[in-house]
Amino acid sequence: MSRQVRASPGAAYGLGYHVVWCPKYRRRVLGGRVKARLEELTRAKAAEHDWEIIALEFVKPHPKRSPSYVANQFKGCTSHHLRAEFPHLRSQLPTLWSRSSFVASVGAVSAATVQRYIETQYERVPRTAGALMRRSFKFLLRPTVKQQITLTAMLDDHRALYNAALEERREAYRRAKISIRYGDQSAQLKEIRADDPAGQGRWSFTSQQQTLRRLNKAFEAFFRRVKAGQPPGYPRFKGRGWFDTVTFVEGDGAKWDSQPHHPSATFVKLHGIGQVRAHQHRPVRGRVKQIEVKREGSRWLVVVSCDDVPAVPLPATGREIGVDMGVVHFATASDPIAGVSDEHGHIPNPRYLRTAQEELAAAQRAYAGTKRGSQRRRKAAQKIGRIHRAVARQRADHAHKTALALVRNADVIVVEDLRIANMTKSPKAKPAPEQAGVFLANGAAAKAALNKSILDAGWGVFLGILAHKAESAGRELISVNPANTSRTCPRCGHASGENRKVQTDFACVACGYAANADVVGASNIKRAGLVLRDASAA
Repeated sequence: MSRQVRASPGAAYGLGYHVVWCPKYRRRVLGGRVKARLEELTRAKAAEHDWEIIALEFVKPHPKRSPSYVANQFKGCTSHHLRAEFPHLRSQLPTLWSRSSFVASVGAVSAATVQRYIETQYERVPRTAGALMRRSFKFLLRPTVKQQITLTAMLDDHRALYNAALEERREAYRRAKISIRYGDQSAQLKEIRADDPAGQGRWSFTSQQQTLRRLNKAFEAFFRRVKAGQPPGYPRFKGRGWFDTVTFVEGDGAKWDSQPHHPSATFVKLHGIGQVRAHQHRPVRGRVKQIEVKREGSRWLVVVSCDDVPAVPLPATGREIGVDMGVVHFATASDPIAGVSDEHGHIPNPRYLRTAQEELAAAQRAYAGTKRGSQRRRKAAQKIGRIHRAVARQRADHAHKTALALVRNADVIVVEDLRIANMTKSPKAKPAPEQAGVFLANGAAAKAALNKSILDAGWGVFLGILAHKAESAGRELISVNPANTSRTCPRCGHASGENRKVQTDFACVACGYAANADVVGASNIKRAGLVLRDASAA
């Protein structure tokens, strides 16, 4: 241990350090030759400064007195050398060390204490043992007429702030090649609020910061897509009707359940608005972190985001189920589920958009016959929006009920790892090789109908809800590669497109096994998930 002592008025501090520092959790990347080289580089840097390594994650003592100095020495050496010697790490290992995993203790701490700290880092609490999660709770707001007018004014002012910040960033780079950051714009808020007390100055300071952060996230996503070679999608100005959400920080501009002793109602207090009644239909669990006020058509909603929401594990059932998503049937389970599927495991596809298609088409025709900017056009657009929102609510309700039934009936649920965005892409045009301006048939019409059916089924909504419910209930959700799951024979393992010549039936050309194609797919998905789970456990 170091025996250096720093004296200050009234106190003396011993400068004996143990540094406990772990890399990010990347076992699959930091292995083999990479792991050996990392250890070699770490020990070489420690020897250069005469630091003693107790374990790979630990170093003591260090003469520079600053734990951050030790951290920066390792960060500057190991990360640079590893990415230079192993090119594949440039994409798989963008950073090696994490600030959040740096721990330093000042004083005479024994090596045994440090060793005990290391050992506790490998103790993982099972997800079923009351793990804490982040969840959001959505409720309908019941504002008065005056509050609705004020809420609309709040959205307009936040939209103006968003557009002004976007304009500043765009013009600064266009004229002077200067990049404006969130911190630069947030620092201007005090002056903006002082210059406009009746406008921007009447709303919550932190809600305006959240609006600027929203713009900053849009730019971060833009630059990420540029680096990945994807369509960039530069952030756009928000027109009226395209900015419907304002985010507050709990306790700083907003307060959930601001009147806890009210006998029959729940209120949320919003800076500049006042006490707004909320229709709370279920309890809010955990610690409230953020409050979002959202406008959907003529309705106002509040979304309460909470941390430290405890999981509520369900009793074990002893069942494992594979789920095959489809269009004819919404999904097919490897085993029937009472109250949800038929005796074959098929879950019906409600096709809510197709049901509302006639009403939607009539509303769209009425909209097309109106004059731009007229009152009739605005009302026609509102009717189209109401139909789409009703379909979205029906789709979400069906997804919630189906996911809940799966979670209640199985301990392990295996689903396909679907790339829905890729599956619903339009086919590329096929120019005729010898005729300018002429294109060959590419099946675009049939593909468009299939894409519409896939999106109407709402696979993405369902899989997201299922993941959340499985986590909350302590269930295990496994995603597997969907390739050839409905073309592989579950009896002999023969995989061929000839096994499924028609959409509904499966007939193995090798052993003669015949069954419904969706049931075969669900069975193969279940088997693949269990194999993957056993392999990861080994």
